[in-house]
Amino acid sequence: MDITPVDADRSWGYSPTLGLDLCWEYGQLRWYDPVRERYLPTYEEIMDARNAEQDALQQADARIWQLEAENRRLRGQ
Repeated sequence: MDITPVDADRSWGYSPTLGLDLCWEYGQLRWYDPVRERYLPTYEEIMDARNAEQDALQQADARIWQLEAENRRLRGQ
């Protein structure tokens, strides 16, 4: 794989085996999918999304508990 400088802050290369571009941009190494025209998420981005999803699920569970308690209260149980 050849890495080609784009400018002072960026360099790009292509991996035919992976079908992905390897990009060095502004101090960060990233993989870019030229077919989907987007970067693959970094580990940090995956973990942030996972944590946000877990927080949303916890909030939804808490809301379900509140609604079930309210339903029992209204039914006089």
